[in-house]
Amino acid sequence: MYDHLDFTVIENNLGKLSKRKKERIERTVRLGKSVLYVPDFEIPASMKCHYLNNFAVWTDLNDNNKIIKIFANHRARKENRDSENFEIKKPLRMNDKAGAHVLGRRMGRVITKTEILNCLANGIHVKNFSKKQRHNAPDYVFYDRYYFFDDVGVVASETNSYINVRTLYRTTAIADYGFLEIMPDLVKALKLNKDSYSQFRIINNTGRLKYLESKEHQQMQIVSSTIHGQNPYIQGDKLKSFFEKIKMSGELDKLTLAVIEKRVQCNDVEYTYTLNGDDHLSIKEFNIKLGQNYAIEFVFEVTNNNKLSTDQEEALIDYGLILEKYPHDISFYNKKVNNKTVYFAKIKFDMSTFSAAENPWAIRRKNNKNILD
Repeated sequence: MYDHLDFTVIENNLGKLSKRKKERIERTVRLGKSVLYVPDFEIPASMKCHYLNNFAVWTDLNDNNKIIKIFANHRARKENRDSENFEIKKPLRMNDKAGAHVLGRRMGRVITKTEILNCLANGIHVKNFSKKQRHNAPDYVFYDRYYFFDDVGVVASETNSYINVRTLYRTTAIADYGFLEIMPDLVKALKLNKDSYSQFRIINNTGRLKYLESKEHQQMQIVSSTIHGQNPYIQGDKLKSFFEKIKMSGELDKLTLAVIEKRVQCNDVEYTYTLNGDDHLSIKEFNIKLGQNYAIEFVFEVTNNNKLSTDQEEALIDYGLILEKYPHDISFYNKKVNNKTVYFAKIKFDMSTFSAAENPWAIRRKNNKNILD
């Protein structure tokens, strides 16, 4: 809720804000990246700027609850995002040291050159001027700016002739340390209503591929397809006889146990967070294994079997999971629950899309020792 925020200043300038606008401001201040706003190097900073999903909120430097002004970036359109021609007001320049640093950030945070240029050409920019005193020389003024577009932030210094890119990062939680710690908030935000189902999962893609290539998986697939009548040579009475024989002999139980053991051996184990607490392996027990590729998956109720609600889409975007920007697998299905048809969405993201091998998303802020060699 936004009841703790003071909208007096901004409503004096813009008039009364809608409930939806106030909710967006609250989300931006709570979830967004914040930077100092310094429009004049001769005057001390008096405001901070909070940024989230092409929306900026300026607050009092000493009180985040006091809202001063807001700005929505109307250049954040699909045609700008997909463009290959960007109009940047000055040439870009980097020395060798800065270039190596920026390249490292690009690779570690999986940020493309196109994203950087788009950010500089179409992003919100926040002034952060500063002055450095020098011995026996005039003070040196840094004309710094933070540029923001979608989930990318670029820090640049501007001269009369050039823009010097100094560093870059992602502005959303998905690539940050501590992402796992805030998953309960996102799972809750994806709920269709207070009683609906919502779950987060961590999947080891490397382990799953190993398991899918195993003989245990192949044997289970053959047995399962036969039991479900998909083997054209075993039908009718032969199928009934096959099922009774495999059940009475205990072979099905042995195969099921072998499958479980093989999945554990391959590290094909899912860790989950479910709002009702029904988790066999909780994300609190998750330890990332270096050299493994991971995916995250969300399963939650929707109003029908082919569409997310606006609030659910916005919740994903706020945390950096932008469906129209990043590759993902999405499917919809329904099942009977207490004689009622309930619709679900399942969305899966490969985490290599957001971070390189160090997987910062999986490193907890409170305990950074959850990495296994």
